[in-house]
Amino acid sequence: MEDDDTKKQRVWYLSDGNPTQEERIKEYDNFCTTYEQVFEEEDWQSPYVCAETVGSYITDNRDKVEILDLGVGTGLVGKRLHELGFRIFDGIDPSQGMLTLAKQKQIYRSLYCQFFTSEPTKINEGSYDAICISGAFGKGDIPEDSVYEMIRLGKPGCIVCFVGRTVAFELLLPLLETLEKKKQLKKEEITETQNYRKDTPALIIVYRIIKD
Repeated sequence: MEDDDTKKQRVWYLSDGNPTQEERIKEYDNFCTTYEQVFEEEDWQSPYVCAETVGSYITDNRDKVEILDLGVGTGLVGKRLHELGFRIFDGIDPSQGMLTLAKQKQIYRSLYCQFFTSEPTKINEGSYDAICISGAFGKGDIPEDSVYEMIRLGKPGCIVCFVGRTVAFELLLPLLETLEKKKQLKKEEITETQNYRKDTPALIIVYRIIKD
């Protein structure tokens, strides 16, 4: 069993270290069995903030809303969304260990083991009403240019909700502004939050996908 120092070192390594993609997958596969315990110990609220933010924008017919959970991990975002009345979720994550635990929650329609980038996935265009990214954006995780694939996958009016450390969005925010000027996205909110993780500056970012 890992001691507290080992757990904290792993969290630092994944957040602020510089692992390769292969090293990152290995770490998450090793981390998956204690992941939710560490979340609780570190008072990590990001999945719940993300789910509840989506819920604030989608109040009707929640059981018919199709949601893509990026960086799904063990499925904490989906679990909270399910508690809020949503029922249709797909998830993407490069760690098979994480996906195995997410599948055990028995709430996901489909789970895909892959990195999410700007490269087109096998998912059909215009599949989702909402796309969630909780704590999985930035260096070594989901890159900023993946927004182009999010736009392809979203239905007209699709909500895209990012929740994460402020520093993780330094490259994303200028791109979102550019895509808004091109009328591919519409900003709904960019809000500072103290509810991501204790003592960690964070943002809630919500945009809506625009399609003719």
